[in-house]
Amino acid sequence: MFILAFVVVPIKIAFIGFEGFVAALILHGLLPESAASGFLNALSRSVSMNLQFGPFLVILHRALDNLFTGKSNWANLDKSLYSLLWFWIPAHALTFSLPREYQIGMAALWSFSLGLILSYFAKSRKEKGSEKDVRSSI
Repeated sequence: MFILAFVVVPIKIAFIGFEGFVAALILHGLLPESAASGFLNALSRSVSMNLQFGPFLVILHRALDNLFTGKSNWANLDKSLYSLLWFWIPAHALTFSLPREYQIGMAALWSFSLGLILSYFAKSRKEKGSEKDVRSSI
């Protein structure tokens, strides 16, 4: 639970910080006025947060996992980074469309959902691998 705080607290800070970041980009004319509210604002916040803060968070999460397990496992880090593109940008775009008081809870649900998705595919790969082992031994 203690390690989880090292991941959740920076996420909450990032949610607030990237809201201000996108507002500043609009103020300085780097994003269109239409990004000031609605889905375009949510998408702008999601893209900027996941492309700038996301890689740091993925690496921090893996480092904390390694610390907790006492093992050094950096395998498939690239796949974790790709999840920022195919999962987290769309998920956070929807999350940032919600009122602020629901955003962290929704992010937690997305995280749980991603865990289920990844464990399902990991299990599928293991089963396919064991089928190959059985076929090769016949």
